[in-house]
Amino acid sequence: MALGVSTCHYGEVPPSISFSGSGFMATYQLGVAQCFLNYAPWILRTAPCVLGASAGSLVAAAVVCRISLITILDEMLHFAKHMKAFTLGPFNPSVNVFHWLECVLHKYLPSDAHQLASGRLAVAMTRLIDGKHILMSEFQSKEDVVQALLCSCFVPGYCGILPPSFKGVHYLDGGFSCMQPLLPVPRSHTLTVSPFSGEIDICPADTSCMWNMVVSGATLKGNMANSFRIINALYPMASETLEQAYFRGYEDAINFLLRNVLLGDVVSYLSMFGLPAKFLSYLLLPLMLSFYAVLHSRLRLELIIRHTPEFVFWAWHSLRHFIFFFFSVLVCSLKKNIKDRVTPIILLLQWLKIQAPFEAL
Repeated sequence: MALGVSTCHYGEVPPSISFSGSGFMATYQLGVAQCFLNYAPWILRTAPCVLGASAGSLVAAAVVCRISLITILDEMLHFAKHMKAFTLGPFNPSVNVFHWLECVLHKYLPSDAHQLASGRLAVAMTRLIDGKHILMSEFQSKEDVVQALLCSCFVPGYCGILPPSFKGVHYLDGGFSCMQPLLPVPRSHTLTVSPFSGEIDICPADTSCMWNMVVSGATLKGNMANSFRIINALYPMASETLEQAYFRGYEDAINFLLRNVLLGDVVSYLSMFGLPAKFLSYLLLPLMLSFYAVLHSRLRLELIIRHTPEFVFWAWHSLRHFIFFFFSVLVCSLKKNIKDRVTPIILLLQWLKIQAPFEAL
């Protein structure tokens, strides 16, 4: 895998780029990438490594393999309109998100995708058997690239029952183990992009909130804006919402370029219009997955009966990862909020206790 750089000065050494897990809100990241392509193409062309988790890996692959970003956007908007024709959208049994994704990848990835991607594209995946975070960056064929991307996007229940595999090993969505993938190299700098407001280089600017969440290593803002974004990431209410996200990403990328690249310190005061933060809410995810599972239970009963041993095996591993994922979110969130808000109060009380005897004297 290509190594990162040891400085954060964009004008000196090019940084790597990381696209977080995003679902259908990946249109925001497409807007960011398209803005770079139009106004600062060297950022994409010189990035030593382009990382992606879940749907973010699709944007990363489009950048590395030089696929038209507008074409991918059109495909996502078209599929969103297609889902809207069904009462339950992506949760309707007639809608197969995973099959659509597989068709798009086979259609648009070039035949030399593995040559373009090897050593530069880093796809984040979660190994099923032990939940370990894996960054895959070596590919022997176009099919390898396709399978790695499918593994990175597979959410059990939402995308199907049986997880895909890469070179004989089964993987789940990369967001389960690392929401915002980074290079495992000390002092390397990576430009992070996410459609959810957070302590990220390029993301929507939301007002501050009192509650933080830690999701797979990313500190996320527990606000209503992010809650609606996660709903649209899994269940886009309308294609217009995804279009708006695209233009919002484009605009936020322009602001980033003004602050950090094109005008440098001269317009650094613009940072007051977008406070960096790294937040996301997954509170609605378990409810949606449960609803999806109930919806499909009757229609896929025959399939389950025929493959009961295999189904039980995959169901157990998927459930185990879900439980660990949400337990980790709860524990890490509590620890961070206690550290950020309770610890200063305790230190103040201790200081007052120490000062009391001196004031009495």
